[in-house]
Amino acid sequence: WIAAALGGLYLPCFFAQRLPGHDTLQTTQVGYFFFNDWVQSGSIPLWFPHLSWGAVSNWYLAITFSPSMSLLLHFARWMGDGSDFLRLFHIAMYLDELMLLTGTWLLARLLYQHRLSAVFVSISMIGSVIWYSQIWFNFRFFYSLPLVLYFTVRGLRQRSFRHLLAGALVAI
Repeated sequence: WIAAALGGLYLPCFFAQRLPGHDTLQTTQVGYFFFNDWVQSGSIPLWFPHLSWGAVSNWYLAITFSPSMSLLLHFARWMGDGSDFLRLFHIAMYLDELMLLTGTWLLARLLYQHRLSAVFVSISMIGSVIWYSQIWFNFRFFYSLPLVLYFTVRGLRQRSFRHLLAGALVAI
């Protein structure tokens, strides 16, 4: 039900054509540059001509697209010019926050005895107002951390190489 509440928070974003603010606005603008090139030509540009008289775009690509946005890009290419970047951006952001919620829930259930403690920690993590407006420097660096910690702690407790490997793969 926490995931459904998170979806309810994103419901206005799915239907409104409203640009986010602060760092998330910059991320959306840079993301649209890559998105537009992908839809129009089928390739992601490796050069960013609109910044500092031209710059290599690897860093911007790495911090702009999360794994969920990269997956949604394939749908955008399939949909062609009719695809809406802002809607795909909000869907990707919802999926990324769902990953944060899943990792937080699993880690809290692993570390705390009472289910109510895990609910409180999960709601506190998702209920933060900073994730949506500060996606660039706050959210993208930390959203997979609870899942990495969950796999690491579980792998160390159970002496399971499989869980340690899963934690390393999520960290990458």
